[in-house]
Order: sequence, then C-alpha cells, then structure tokens
Amino acid sequence: MDTAEIKEGLKLPGKSRVGLAATLGIDVSQISRLLNGKRHLKVCELPRIREYLYGDPASLLGDNDPETTAASTKRRLGHLEAIRLLLDEAERHDVDAPSIIMKALRDAIDATKSEQYRQDNAAGADPYDQRATKPGAFGHIVHN
Repeated sequence: MDTAEIKEGLKLPGKSRVGLAATLGIDVSQISRLLNGKRHLKVCELPRIREYLYGDPASLLGDNDPETTAASTKRRLGHLEAIRLLLDEAERHDVDAPSIIMKALRDAIDATKSEQYRQDNAAGADPYDQRATKPGAFGHIVHN
C-alpha cells in the first residue's frame, strides 16, 4: 500500500482524512504529512488503514451470507492483495511480520475478553454504584 492507494481510498464515500486519523489515533496533520510524502507510513498502520478504507479484513474468513456477490469477491481479493503488500513491506523492512500479527491477535482477544467481562459484571456494579451515592448507605461514615 502506498500513498496513491490511500488517496484513492479516501475518495470513497464516507472516507476522510479526519476519519483515517481517528482510526490511527493520530492528528489529522499527520495524515496530510503522510499523503504529501513528509511522513513515512508505518508497517503497523497498514492493516488499520486497509480496514478503514476497505472494510474488516476478518471478512476474508467468510461470512454467513449464503450469497457471494461480485462485490464481496472483489473486496476479498482486495484484502488478499493488502495482506500480500503488507507482508512484502514487512520483508523489505526486515520486520518479523508473524510476531506482529500474533501480537495484534492477542491484543484483539484481550480486548474482547475485557469487554465481555465488563458486560458480564455490569449488573453487579450498578447496584453498588447506586448504594454508594445514597447518604448513609455506609452506616459507619458520618457526614458533618
């Protein structure tokens, strides 16, 4: 993936420099610098840029939609090409791509587990929060 491809992707409906910057967690000025050749594209940013511009790479694993359309096939081919380009770029920069991929997968699993834990325990936290805001809820505390 190069800046020309990013520029083309930003022409798609609903895509913007601001949105891309938010996805990457950087200031929009860094996107401008990247597109103007004043900032290097980081290997770790490639999958997130690809996902923002063209969709979730997890769709490569297939979806439950029984109808496979030409558009989804084209999208999947685009994802495969993005993966190939990412691996080529990593190889050119002597980057251990498998380690980066494994770390990203572990981070995604940890985030999913954390979110599931919060959802599973939200009901128990709410009554405590409600009790804690009532004066005298903890009888041993005296307010002056």
